[in-house]
Amino acid sequence: MASIKTVAYQVKKQDSLWNIVKANGFPPNDWKKVYDAPYNARLKKERPDPNVIFPGDVVYLPKYKPGDAAEVAKKIDSAITKLQEVKKRRGQLGVSVQRFLKSQEPGLKQIETLKKEVATLEDRIDQVVDACGEWECSVGATPVVADLEAQAKKLRAEIAQIKEKTSWDQGVVERITRRLEELGREEEALARELRDLSAEWKAVAARPY
Repeated sequence: MASIKTVAYQVKKQDSLWNIVKANGFPPNDWKKVYDAPYNARLKKERPDPNVIFPGDVVYLPKYKPGDAAEVAKKIDSAITKLQEVKKRRGQLGVSVQRFLKSQEPGLKQIETLKKEVATLEDRIDQVVDACGEWECSVGATPVVADLEAQAKKLRAEIAQIKEKTSWDQGVVERITRRLEELGREEEALARELRDLSAEWKAVAARPY
């Protein structure tokens, strides 16, 4: 038989096993089963007549009463429902963030391409300036440099427009990631609760006597 969890009850004046058992939520006719249970071996040895018990004697009673099983079952059902809901929300949010990131890919790729073009123009500007170190050369190169700078400026403006158009915002990803982490912790807590309730169910379902 599974180990039974018990609680101690100290006998008071005018107590009997019958009314002790009844007052603690058990069928009163089960008093003999409680008296004969292994956890009351010491009481049985000290009081061989179950009708004669004294104030101060200790009677052990099962921790779980009839009806407790239904209560634990409700808690288990509730925890399972909550866990399923959290898993569902976490899954939906995971899909949402993947879709969000996927929607950003074209804009991000275009931004990277434009950044490379800007870098190329900036390198070209440096090359022109380096090649025309003398005053007269610099003067001659000014229109070329100005044109290259104008092109770079135009590309930077295009990058800004793409960012605004695609609503690219790293903060969105960070907020979603934090929420996913919160849901993950909630899922772990519910899983632990279910393990504890499963252990409690085994104790509740065990024969009490």
